[in-house]
Amino acid sequence: MIKRISIENFKSLRKVDLTLGGLNLFVGTNASGKSNLFDALQVLRRVVGGFPIKEVFEGGVQTTAGDTLPGLRGGLANAVYRAPGVAKPSLATEARLEVEIVTEQGMARYQIGFNSQGALTQENLTKDGRQIFLFDGREDSFTNPNGPLTHSYPDAYGGSHMIFGFRSEFTPAHTEFIAALVRSLQSMQFLELDPGVLRRYGAAADIKVMGNRGENFACIVRHICGDPKTKGAYLNWLRELRPHEVDDVTTLTGAVGEPMFALKESAREFPAPVLSDGTLRFAAMAAAFFQPGMPRLLTIEEVENGIHGSRLRLLLELFRSQTVAAKTQLLATTHSPLLLTWLKPEEHQTTFLCKRDEETGESRILPLTHVPHFNEVMGKQPITELFAEGWMEAAV
Repeated sequence: MIKRISIENFKSLRKVDLTLGGLNLFVGTNASGKSNLFDALQVLRRVVGGFPIKEVFEGGVQTTAGDTLPGLRGGLANAVYRAPGVAKPSLATEARLEVEIVTEQGMARYQIGFNSQGALTQENLTKDGRQIFLFDGREDSFTNPNGPLTHSYPDAYGGSHMIFGFRSEFTPAHTEFIAALVRSLQSMQFLELDPGVLRRYGAAADIKVMGNRGENFACIVRHICGDPKTKGAYLNWLRELRPHEVDDVTTLTGAVGEPMFALKESAREFPAPVLSDGTLRFAAMAAAFFQPGMPRLLTIEEVENGIHGSRLRLLLELFRSQTVAAKTQLLATTHSPLLLTWLKPEEHQTTFLCKRDEETGESRILPLTHVPHFNEVMGKQPITELFAEGWMEAAV
């Protein structure tokens, strides 16, 4: 689990330092910086996959799975923060990402810096507080049980080399630790569910992870329905969404064995194309926590879309319980103050307000507990009113 993430000069995130929990919610207006945070996680995921910085942002190369890596939103040209009116950032301006993450091999702290041309400017890795690797732009220093070793890489790497492509330089114990860090940071899923995609047939092949827009949602449900215990847990969530209506969940089969999601109500089958957007989105979000290839970190954009206000409490209960049951960390964005009504006081620490300064273009992200006078005002006025009146944004 990611315990902390620190970001400097990345897109609109001039300086952000967040302590995360199992369930993390991000609320704010459009273009307030929420998606930029998720992009930073995407960068870390690609970096540990061994991609140079330019390929991380521009894509166009093949992955080990044979797919073509898509470019990240905005590309490298917009990756480094620049003030309004500045045509392009100075090469001296460095974007920096730092993450502290619990792995099965210990606590890792990984830091990477780069400039607007994609050159690596710094890289640092520690295990349980002890340094394993350091790159400061001039030399690379390794630490092994016999002390530090210095090794300079050829200029052919163009300043874009990263430790994840040179594991053979490390001791076996450190190699295992780096592999554990790679597994942890690559096990991320970024969902932006599209009801139109959820209505489609899935692949006939055995698929264990849903696509980012909900591709192969029906394949995941087919897996879920194959285990009576898992199906029972999943079905209970769907019944909570539509009490007195849902009798069963199933998948229909196409001409070549491809599945389509369906619900059974009063002995009738209702396939995905006739179900509402909200029902499909909720069903897909619930299914995401029962995937055979369950990620360690899951992000979901605009979770309230299509969900009736009376069911937002159920949605939060789904997140709260299933992050624990599935041992998955969740980062989710929302524009709905009503969803926050059902938060427990201790969850205010990992519910974050995002606000972008109109003059500087800088985004601030801070936990609700760090909003000035938040606890005092919360005792006098419901949180929904604080957001509706713009008190939160005005306070920071």
